[in-house]
Parts: sequence; structure tokens; C-alpha cells
Amino acid sequence: MMARLRQATVFVGVLLAHSPAHAASGSRPTVQWRQTMLGWGQPAADASTVFVLTRRHEVAALDLATGAIRWLASTGGPGDAPLGSAVRLAGSRVIVGDDAIIAFDRATGRAAWRFVPLEGHGAGIFLGDVIDGVVLAGSASGHLYALDAASGALRWTRRLTASRTAAVYPPVVADRRVIAAFTGFDGRLSGGIAAFDLDGARLWTRRLPAASGATGTVTIDGSTAIVATTDGTIRAFSVDSGAARWTLPPGRRSRSDQGGGRDIRPLARSGRVLVIGSLDGELIAYDLDTRHALWRYTEGPDGAAALRLAADASHVYAPYTDGSLVAVALHTGRERWRTSSTPDALEWPPLPRGERLVAAGSTAVVALSVAVADPDAARSAPAQEER
Repeated sequence: MMARLRQATVFVGVLLAHSPAHAASGSRPTVQWRQTMLGWGQPAADASTVFVLTRRHEVAALDLATGAIRWLASTGGPGDAPLGSAVRLAGSRVIVGDDAIIAFDRATGRAAWRFVPLEGHGAGIFLGDVIDGVVLAGSASGHLYALDAASGALRWTRRLTASRTAAVYPPVVADRRVIAAFTGFDGRLSGGIAAFDLDGARLWTRRLPAASGATGTVTIDGSTAIVATTDGTIRAFSVDSGAARWTLPPGRRSRSDQGGGRDIRPLARSGRVLVIGSLDGELIAYDLDTRHALWRYTEGPDGAAALRLAADASHVYAPYTDGSLVAVALHTGRERWRTSSTPDALEWPPLPRGERLVAAGSTAVVALSVAVADPDAARSAPAQEER
């Protein structure tokens, strides 16, 4: 499993190239600034500063307007690259996932605390949401953790599955409920989704169908929790009760014999649109009110998959495993631009910040100006800000 996680997180820098055969608008992003460093994972940002991991087990704080380094601090993690890739902001803290969960002072970069669980392991890989001073994390051992953001002290932990090898994916918060999907890898796959209150009381657990597990973190749409499963099906549950609400069918790869019918289908929601990826590179968008397909994008790089997605009110951004970052119009599925698939390209999802994308690559962290509106969006209801 660790090998799969590392393989899915080998990401590289940026060299932009317009692709006339696919892009429709004639526009392309331009580089606002470029800071040379070995970037890693998806950044986080506040109004003035970008915080990003580096391959050298560092956290960098960069000026959002210029890219200038404000501070640089070590996570102390082992190996060639961080095990985790997430950065979270919580009050005065910057919290990152590596082999452990590590917190830094947001203003100075001074190390504040480091959490390594006494029971379980791999919490840094599955760093999740932060709410009311509580940091949530899954694990590679079937555990769910809640930490105090100020001190790093463990508030509570719960075991979601008895499997000895099990992933609890990054927990999310919906209506003050902690929602986490999990998969056990002992023997046949098994998995489910569970909800807890903020004090750790279990509210409900729903098991997935036999021989299937979750493939990633839950996406929230109001009172609905949405999760992709290993057979390619997208399943939705009530946040309140865990009752099943609806399903969306598997993609083409999931229905084929290739890979035993298993698939990894990343999710991104913006407003009433849910975009779903696949190991075969296809993107499909659904209207969340009707569950009807809106569009299907199949013109991604040959033989490449988008393992993570990001979205804003106008576009979904799909980083493909060949190094191409593709921007697709959220409401129409029409490709707007793509970056080149050279060795200096992007495979991590960027962070949308208004008319700017901030992206980490293996040679640089860059801010891209992407003031490229979707001309068809005006005919649709305005998309809400992505959760």
C-alpha cells in the first residue's frame, strides 16, 4: 500500500505549453511568480501567505503576491520525500503531514509540536480537516485521531476496522460530524464509512458491499456524504443517519476486465456539479440535483490518469500522471488549456485562489494567472465555492 501511495505522489514542476488541438479559448495561464524549490503536495494559503511542503521534508511559507520566502522549516521526516502531502491552517498553526503530524507557528515557522500515535501508525499520510481547534487524521492502521491544534495532544482515537492493514482516509467535517471512509486490505477488500461527533462518540457506521472498499476521502454536498468505491461505483449517504441515498455507475475501466474491475475515481465538487475521474483518464461531470451526466471529457493524455482533482467556480483542474495539468470548463467539459508533459511539468493538484493557481512541482512552486472565465457558465446557476 505504501508503494502505491508513493507512486501516486511523484510530482514534478512546471513548464507551460499551449495545446491548440485541445484548448478552446486561445487563452493560457501565465506565470506570476516562480520560487525554485522541490515542491510537494497541494499548498494551503491565507490572505497573504502560501504554505507548501517540499520534497526535502520542509515547510515553506511564501508571500502570496511575490513568491518570496518568508520562512523555511524542517519536518524531520525520513526518506527521499514526505509520506504525507497535506497542509492545513488552524489559528496560529500550520499543520502538515509527513511520517508524523507536525505543527509550526504560522508567523515564524518555529516548531510547535509533533504527533506520533502510541497506537497505530501513518497518521501523517491521512491528515484531514481542522475544526474548532481540533485536527483530524486517519491512518494506515485503521485508526481515526482527533488532536488539539494548539498542543498536539491526543483528544480521542477510534478504531474503524479490525483489519491489520487498513486505510482510514482523511476525515472531513459536515454539520459538526466527523466523516471518514475506510478500507481494509486483509484478504478480500472490505470497507465502509463512519460518522462521529466532535467528542468522538460514534453516530453511525455503514459497510460497503462485499469485496469493495473506499478509494479516498469523502466529498460533502450539504447533508450528503459521497465516496468512491473500488468497483468504480460512487455512493452517497446521509450525513445525519448514514442511510444510503443514491449511486452513480462505474466508469468504463470499472466495467472492463482490466485490473479486475477496480478503479480509483477522484472526486471534485463545485456548486451543484460533481466531477469524477478514473484510472483510464476519463472525467465525467454530474448534476448533483438530477444525477444526470452533464459532460464527458476523454481527450486527456494517452495512458495517463488523473489521481486527484481540484475545482473552482469555473474550472476543474486535472493533473495527469504524465505531468500534464489540464483545465476543463466546469459547466461544459470543454478543455481550456493544458500544460506540457515534459519532465518539468505538474502532477499535483493546484490550489485555486481567485484568478490565481498556486502549484507545487519538483523544481519550483509557481503562481499561475488564470483569469480565463468559462463563457458558458453564465447560462448555469452560479457555482458555490468548493468546500
